[in-house]
Amino acid sequence: MLMLLDRQREAFRREGPPALSVRQNRIDRLLALLRDNTDAFTEAMNSDFGTRSRSASPFTEVVGVIPMIEHTRSHVAQWMKATTLLRAARVVGLTAAVEPTPLGVVGIVGPWNFPVNLVVLPAAAAFAAGNRVMIKMSKITPRAAALMKDFAPQYFDPADLAVITGGRDTAATFTGLPFDHLFFTGSPEVGKLVQRAAAANLVPVTLELGGKNPVVVGRDADIPTAAARIAIARMVDGGQVCVCPDYVFVPQDRVEEFLAAARRELTARFGSIVGNPDYCSCVNEANFDREEILGPVLMVMTYTDPRRVVDYVNDRPAPLVAYWYGPDGSDFRQFVRSTRSGGVARNDSAAQMIPSAAPFGGVGRSGMGAYHGKAGFDAFSHYRTAVGSDLPFSITGTAAPPFRKPMKMYADVQLRLARRRTHRRLEGKSGVNS
Repeated sequence: MLMLLDRQREAFRREGPPALSVRQNRIDRLLALLRDNTDAFTEAMNSDFGTRSRSASPFTEVVGVIPMIEHTRSHVAQWMKATTLLRAARVVGLTAAVEPTPLGVVGIVGPWNFPVNLVVLPAAAAFAAGNRVMIKMSKITPRAAALMKDFAPQYFDPADLAVITGGRDTAATFTGLPFDHLFFTGSPEVGKLVQRAAAANLVPVTLELGGKNPVVVGRDADIPTAAARIAIARMVDGGQVCVCPDYVFVPQDRVEEFLAAARRELTARFGSIVGNPDYCSCVNEANFDREEILGPVLMVMTYTDPRRVVDYVNDRPAPLVAYWYGPDGSDFRQFVRSTRSGGVARNDSAAQMIPSAAPFGGVGRSGMGAYHGKAGFDAFSHYRTAVGSDLPFSITGTAAPPFRKPMKMYADVQLRLARRRTHRRLEGKSGVNS
């Protein structure tokens, strides 16, 4: 793996930041890898899970990510442009600009629940920013991982994209490599290990983690509609999704109505489980047995005062997404203002991911950093400032001794002016000591 990293880094140094055409070509090859091999990935994931819908997998792993990747591709030219600063100062010989520059080599550690989707999306963003990419596939979905490793060399030189497979030891070695950025999707507990390994080399990280996502059914919500949508959202991929609703608060006087509506919807959708090709089974025994709920289980609680719901959510680690079912009214607005989460969606599950330009990421225990849209380009870029001076004197040289009287006078004047401005603003806000 270190040899692969060295090869990519050497290629990056030799060729420098890639042109727009190169970046778009790499994204196109990534899209081709997906589109050409959708059927093979679908069959592999069905085998990895035991049962995973042959209708759902192409949608969630390929079709669903294509608009986001196409959005990235179509905006690369715009995002690559430098930002000019101090425009007026150009006439006197002072220029300044901020240019997004690629970091170098990006490492991506993928999860098992969406083993293709959640490695190609960050890879596309990394390519857009001009980087080389190494991907560590999840060991829990070995067939999908093996296919990605086999297919990648058909579309990419390993100096551009390399795919690694293997178990825990391989993952530990991978996360300990001196990448220029490390991107991880998975659980908070493993995320801690990833961050610790990256810290040894001062590698910056983006962590896309989980969290127990709350749902609030508003007092003025349409209960049957809310119940049906929440119940089905919990069943996506057998409940093995980081943005699934985990627990739901329902008005106390309407909980029986909610439960009855949820049962009706689930019964209608899933007449049977065993032998149902559209039902996604739990990926393995270990995930079935663990105490954390990442499956087809929804906890329902009641409330009478929305403020108690806010307290309950805030007393727990910030979730990846918070849901609300009901009108865009005062209760909803107060909930949004008073809670902390990676995103918010109203009346539909995962709606916060619908806009391709919207950043996606957690906060606190649910993650660090964001991607999707320009946020992904930014995550894998360094914004480098370049300032040039053709002035007949040095601006910063005045800060070095010997310190002359004009410098002290200038500093005194600027300090007095700053004090006056500050106090005027404070007095306009009812005074300094109010």
